[in-house]
Amino acid sequence: MYLIVIPFVIGDVNTIKNNTIDDRKGWLTDSFTLRSILTKVGYQRNNIEDGACFYSYYKYFSDNQFYINIEFSGSYVPEKKHSCGALPC
Repeated sequence: MYLIVIPFVIGDVNTIKNNTIDDRKGWLTDSFTLRSILTKVGYQRNNIEDGACFYSYYKYFSDNQFYINIEFSGSYVPEKKHSCGALPC
């Protein structure tokens, strides 16, 4: 099962449409705060793409065979503090 979730807390499961929860769409934060929150609960940075950017963090829950991918507007590597937002997926 592949589920895309927008930060920070999974909302009401009754709002899931097309395997997406997007009730946090459009929320703004900064890249360091996002990284700090997500890494504290076990998320990892996704692959670095062309241009030294990445656009999501992910976590796999092996007990439930459940994958969560949190997408945002992106960050460069090495990371610098800048505004970022949750994106529709």
